[in-house]
Amino acid sequence: LMRVALMRAAADLSEASRKLTLGCCLTLRGPYLIAFSVLLSLRVNTDDVASYPDWLILTPLLALQVTSSIPSVQVIWKREEPQNMSAQYAGIVARKTIYNAVLRLAFLILLLLQRENVIAWPYRVIAFPIWLQFVVVMVLLHTSVKRLEDDMCSRAFKKQ
Repeated sequence: LMRVALMRAAADLSEASRKLTLGCCLTLRGPYLIAFSVLLSLRVNTDDVASYPDWLILTPLLALQVTSSIPSVQVIWKREEPQNMSAQYAGIVARKTIYNAVLRLAFLILLLLQRENVIAWPYRVIAFPIWLQFVVVMVLLHTSVKRLEDDMCSRAFKKQ
């Protein structure tokens, strides 16, 4: 009986370590930022600007937004009822991460369209998704904390 329990614990640990490794590999920002900075410096230091178009320079940042939200998507797709408080908090953080990644993608796409002269909007409109992140985070955190099944949170909201 003890051996079976140890084997199950080892299997659970290896599964958790595999997920953690996958999440860490997908969210490493260094390679994407280095690729972006190298491409940007090549474009700035070259006379032929057409050899490094805007979409090529912004591609590492777009890929960064997509890959950094994959672990959060995995948390959301589990579709299990959270059993403890840390699982509830993980769901809140996962939703916040996905919303922010979508808004950053929208900003980068609008910026790319502006730079390619597809749209002629002012930069205030193009930067709107960045400002919208703050609003989304505040609303998400307020509504999520309000729904938490935690005695401390419910007491704090009743006082308000």
